[in-house]
Order: sequence, then structure tokens, then C-alpha cells
Amino acid sequence: MEIFSFGEDLLVHFSSSLAPLHENRGFNATFEFSTSYVDLGLLLEHPSHFIRGTECDQKIRSTGVSSGMIRSPRYPNLYKAGTTCRYYLDGMKNSQSLERVKLDFLDFQVPGANVAEPSAEYRQKCSDDESHVGLFLRDGEYDVETDQPDKKWCNDMIPANLSSLGPHMVLVFHAGEQRGKGFLAKYIFETDYGIQGTPAPDGSCYFTYEASAQLDGKFNSPRNPANYPPAMDCAYIFKTRPGYQVRLQFTTCKVESTHMSPNGLYLGKDACPEDWIEVYNVMPEGEERFVGRYCKHQVPGPLTSDTDAQQVKVLFHSDSDLATVSQGFSGQYRFVPRLKTAGSMKKDEGATACEPIQEGAKAGIISSPVSSNAKYAGRLSCNWEIKVEENERVMVYFHNWQGVEGSMLDRGCGNAVVRVYNMSSESPSAEFCGAEDAMQTLANGEFQMFYSKGPYLRMTFTTGVNIAGGKGFQATWAAFSEDEACSDGIRCAVNRICISKSVCGLATDQVSFCGLDDESDRKYCSAPAAAAVQLLLFAAAIAITTIL
Repeated sequence: MEIFSFGEDLLVHFSSSLAPLHENRGFNATFEFSTSYVDLGLLLEHPSHFIRGTECDQKIRSTGVSSGMIRSPRYPNLYKAGTTCRYYLDGMKNSQSLERVKLDFLDFQVPGANVAEPSAEYRQKCSDDESHVGLFLRDGEYDVETDQPDKKWCNDMIPANLSSLGPHMVLVFHAGEQRGKGFLAKYIFETDYGIQGTPAPDGSCYFTYEASAQLDGKFNSPRNPANYPPAMDCAYIFKTRPGYQVRLQFTTCKVESTHMSPNGLYLGKDACPEDWIEVYNVMPEGEERFVGRYCKHQVPGPLTSDTDAQQVKVLFHSDSDLATVSQGFSGQYRFVPRLKTAGSMKKDEGATACEPIQEGAKAGIISSPVSSNAKYAGRLSCNWEIKVEENERVMVYFHNWQGVEGSMLDRGCGNAVVRVYNMSSESPSAEFCGAEDAMQTLANGEFQMFYSKGPYLRMTFTTGVNIAGGKGFQATWAAFSEDEACSDGIRCAVNRICISKSVCGLATDQVSFCGLDDESDRKYCSAPAAAAVQLLLFAAAIAITTIL
């Protein structure tokens, strides 16, 4: 063990205890007065960093996103041979702060051997006896006296900027026989969120993902899978490029909050008051269209951005209560070519395409596409847009729900989800999934029927990757009016809406366009007069086709 004085004086105090005599072996030491030891006045930027008893070791602790300079002994003058200095850089690691250490070398001249023009390869081959700088970047335990550093440099090539893999970094400077002016480096303690993506220059929890740089990757809450810190606000910005959309799939979600929607369907901003995730489509003019707010175990459903959206923004918020932090969320993204039509999709091989909505139709049937195994495939992005006359509205009725994997009340809709939009510029009014009996167990069929607010309704069906698949669903849609007379249509007895008689060509014993527990359209269409009308319409269509 070597002990060095901090200045010109060194006091050694010896005190004996009442231990047995055979254990009183004492000590034997040598001392040396020398002017060749490191001049600490030229080395230390802050004397408090000096580790007393060492020749030149320093321990620098972060005070919270701080920075400073470290230098070799006597820099910029020649260092003395035979010196070894260790610089311990310790970032913060606690329940509220997590940092890493970034090191930027500004000057470097540490000749490892007497070589006139060392090659770049030689610069990386520095023996332990020669002058060199070693850097420990790894996270975990190691011994700087015996373990090899993660990086080692010598000679005059300035090392690249590096960051630690955890909150600590150790630099070891050894001066061999070949002398130089050493090094000058700037250290920075910066916040480490443990998030992939391009971080904001100001160190805030703001990350961007651009299609022009990387087409796919991962994103997550700070520190995931460890607990996120309290009082956090993070933003994840996914920027598309012309002709592309972005697909998001959340793989895990554990975000603490006192309550969420009682039925899992409601996505409003008052659903999760403490910690939450929010998702937005961002339009070219900057308009933000809210998709939903999620918390607890409610995994957000996979999302394909709107065709006219330039960005998708994900926000994460945690309140200041340390007792309620949790693991947060993880997810993946992929930029994909844009959907071309309102009823198109991107699909795996073997999947049946999403049937488009016929222009000018007054009613129709929407079915989830299935593969050869009678289940829907992964990576689907179905988008159905229904537009009717200005004086009409749209009703959608899920009459045959066979199952979309997930559970709104349990684990969310992370693998597959159906969303319904009442207006073109509004947020989805519903996001749901579930087993075959989900519609019957949730609020007496509330989720089986949806009514638009105007002459437009949009429905999407999106599935993720690596999914089990399900049998999916069928839904009928119909344009309707609230005309009291309903002289040219069919009056539905339960909800009193008026739908077009054209549904008679589609209605069957299993398919109804009036909605839940209402067979008005079936009864009308099965009557003899209605059948005669349909026959006349069919004959007229054939005649017109023949003439043309």
C-alpha cells in the first residue's frame, strides 16, 4: 500500500488496542521525500475531487447534469515517467435520476513507444508498460488494478467521443518511459433514459424517429423494464416521409393509475389521471388528432397512422408520487408504404384482402380478412371509409363477432384492435377487442352498434406481428335518416331510424341492418311485395345491361 501526502507534510498516527499480545505485530514502512511526485496544484480543477492518500487519483461525483475538465499531470507540459492516475467519474443513480458519463478528448499526446510515425493500427496496441490511457465503460463490477480496460489508447490520435454503459466511468492514465504532454478531456454527466432514438440536444426526454434514417426499431418508457422515475414527461415523435405511414405496436404496458375506463372502451383524457400514455396523429398543418389515453395493464392497440398524417406523437407522463411508479411500456415501430385506397390494406401472403366500400352504396357488409386457416393474419391495416348523403348518417352493427385477440378489461388490445371514428377529423370513439362473447358481456351490446354524427364514419382493423390470430368479425353498415315519414325506406322499430330498401338484397336470417334485437328489415324484405320490387329492380338492371 502506498500513501502520498497532499502537501509538504504527512502525519502518521499509530494507536494500539487491547488485543492479545501475539496479534500485536505492528507495521514497517519506508518513506521518501521527493519533488518528482505529481504537483496537485497543476492537476486538480477542484481540490475536493482528490482522493487523499493517493498520488493523483480523483473521484468526481455528479451534481446533476454537470460537466468539467480532467487532464493528465502537468498538462500541457510533459508529464513525468512512472506515474499512474485514476479518474473515477460517478453519475447519479437513484429513484429519480439516472445518468451516464460522456467523455470528449480535446487534446491527446501519449507516446506509447519510440516510433517515428506509428500507424493507426499500432496506436491501438499499447502495452501495459508503455504510456497509455485506459477507459472502463462497462456497467457492473470490475477491478481497475487487474482487469483490462474496455478501451486503450496511446500516441497522438485523439480518441472518439465515448459514453459509459452505466452511471460510472473510470479513466486510468499510466506514464511510461516515453513522455508527452498527456491529455485534456471534458466530461459530461447527462441524463440516461435508456431509450433508443435520437435524443433532444437539451437533454430532455424527447426522442425522434425518422423514416429517412431508419425504417424500424424499438421505443420504451424511461429505464424500462426497470421502473420509470416519478415526475416525468417524455415525447416520442415518429416522422414519416412522402408515400409512407408509420405502424406502432406496444408490446408491454404497466403504467400505474388509480383508475381507467370502467369498460376499457373509453379513451378520453380523464380516464387515467395520474400516469398515462397518449397517442396522436399529427397532420401536415400541425393539427394533433387524439387517438387515446392508456394506463395500468391496458396495452394500446396497434396503430397505423392516418394516410394524411406526417407524424405520430406518443406522450408519456408520470406524476410526482414515487410510490406509484412501475415498469412503464415498450413497443416497436415500422415505417411502411402508404395505403392507396380507403378499403385497402397491407397484408401477409395468403390473407384475403379487405373489401372496399362501394361508392354510392346505401348499405354493405364489412368483414375482417382471413387467411387459409380461417383466421386473420398479422400486420394487417384495414381502413374502411363510409361516406353518405349530407342529410344522412351511418350506423354500424357488429352482428357476428367471433373474436379479436385481447381483452379490454384485462390486458388491452396489444395484438389486434378495431377502431371506430364518428367523424373524419375526430378521435376514435371506440377501440375494442375480445373473445367471442365479449359483445354480450360488455354493457348490454353497447359496443355492437355505432352511429356517426354526420355523413361519414370510418372503421379500421389493425393487427400486430407475432400474433396468434382470431376468427375476426362481420359488421353491417347502413345509411339512415330520421325522416318521420320514411315513405321510401324501411322503418326500424327499435331505434326508429329509416334505412334504404336496398338492404333487401343483402339481408338474410343471419344479417340485419336495423341493429340489435330488431328484425324490421328482415320482415320487410321477406314480404311478397318487397320480393316483387326486388325482382323488378333485378330485371331492370339486366335490361339496362343488355341495351348497353
